[in-house]
Amino acid sequence: MPLTLGDVFPNFDAEALGVESFNLYNYLGDSWGIMFSHPNDFTPVCTTELAEAVKLHKKFAEKKCKLVGFSCNDMNSHKFLSDILSALGECGGHLICSYVIIAARCCAGVG
Repeated sequence: MPLTLGDVFPNFDAEALGVESFNLYNYLGDSWGIMFSHPNDFTPVCTTELAEAVKLHKKFAEKKCKLVGFSCNDMNSHKFLSDILSALGECGGHLICSYVIIAARCCAGVG
């Protein structure tokens, strides 16, 4: 069932770039979270918008807010995308520490 405004986002475990083991509620802890969904890893607008979020990561962290990305791609695609986002986001290759990207298998299950 799709999520609508005001719904609690369901907890899940998933394969994710940036962490060894990912559980949404454990990852967020007592932080806020912003979840970005994009249709494909290498669409032009998605790539530049996600890179902008990477640039702003420190400001999000200061506000106790973590970033999570979703797309319908596999981990190999996400690894390549992370290199591009690291360069565009001017984060010195530290994207893995600042932005978790969720693999395709769990995306369909959360609407």
